[in-house]
Amino acid sequence: MIALVILLGLSLRVDVITAKADSFDVSAQAAIAIDSDTGKIFYTKDENTKRGISSITKILTAYMTYQAVAQKKLKWDDEVVISDYSYRLSQNMELSGVPFIAGKKYTVKELLNAALVASANSAAVSLAEKIAGSEPNFVDMAKAQLKKWGIDQPHLVNASGLNNEYLGEDIYPGSASDDENQLSAKDIAIIARHLINDYPEVLEITKQTTASWDDTTMQTWNWMLPDMAAYREGVDGLKTGTTELAGQCFVGTIKEGNVRLITVVLNAENTDTDAAARFTATNQLMDYVLDNWSRQIIVKKGVQVKGVKAMRVADGKRKKVSLVASTDFKGWLRNDWTLTDYQATFTPINSKQGLIAPITAEKTEAGSAVIKMKDDSLGYLDAKNTEVNQVIMVAKTDVAKENFIRVAINHFINWVNEKL
Repeated sequence: MIALVILLGLSLRVDVITAKADSFDVSAQAAIAIDSDTGKIFYTKDENTKRGISSITKILTAYMTYQAVAQKKLKWDDEVVISDYSYRLSQNMELSGVPFIAGKKYTVKELLNAALVASANSAAVSLAEKIAGSEPNFVDMAKAQLKKWGIDQPHLVNASGLNNEYLGEDIYPGSASDDENQLSAKDIAIIARHLINDYPEVLEITKQTTASWDDTTMQTWNWMLPDMAAYREGVDGLKTGTTELAGQCFVGTIKEGNVRLITVVLNAENTDTDAAARFTATNQLMDYVLDNWSRQIIVKKGVQVKGVKAMRVADGKRKKVSLVASTDFKGWLRNDWTLTDYQATFTPINSKQGLIAPITAEKTEAGSAVIKMKDDSLGYLDAKNTEVNQVIMVAKTDVAKENFIRVAINHFINWVNEKL
């Protein structure tokens, strides 16, 4: 495959670009880059527009397969009966990647390997049929899963990513003869993050440059893996995709130090001069994030959070107590931002009464503060999940309980004020 590309005189260059944070523009129609752990978004470009995703579809098919195994609906060594539809696909080497042997059964594990390494469309279809009984049923299940993740109006018509024009009569009911799967770059990032975080063992498959299939050897389409034309150290997945509608696409992941990035590039540019255009764009995006972003301690343990006021104390010898962070708070910072330029939103445990004495310094929990850098307009992939950027606040000092007579008097006064 690589030799053919060279013979055609197409460039396999991989540009390394160190771009300024405020001027970087990835060479693709749409893109996104996120932190796999927290879901922090580092870069977006037209991330919400639904576009063709071609064989990137197979990471969703993979997720549904892992989920079925986890739920004990499937076993990895279960044998799959190959349908006539799937067998016909496998015999067209332009569409399948691997041929099925007539009458032979393949295991769930073998089919998943073929779908992710060789991008075998027939293997993806066979997995869908095994999981749901039919590919249309599988599409319905997959749509339901996407909606659970907050992906609105997912446009899916099959488990492979092929255009319907290649499937004949075996298309999703009601779909057009030239229909194709379409999701946004953000949608794909959500799927990829769930797949990697929920089933990290998938990376043992996607990091393979080659794998066995019957008496042949499958080869990956991911040129960023070892011994491939666009190799980059640390990349261990995830999935390519190409159709006329989608263009060159790639959802990639790289582990560098303690950080795992997920990048999505849809419809890469410069494909007429660069056969590795999607990987060139991915390299640009990975370089941009790693050059411009870092996770740093924004608030240290035992230090007050800017903007979080002292909290009222009931039944104590002091009326108020200052609050401090219970742990170091690490947040994502772009290199051109100031460490202290953040804002905090505090939510107390008891907003009406405050804390109740006795209070123990750095032990008594007062609430939590969500911390956001003022210049951060990108936020997190799951905007509703504030746990990833919050710190628990505790009392800074001890506050002893007032004597019981004073407590009783205060309670009586408060009762009178409430009733009158």
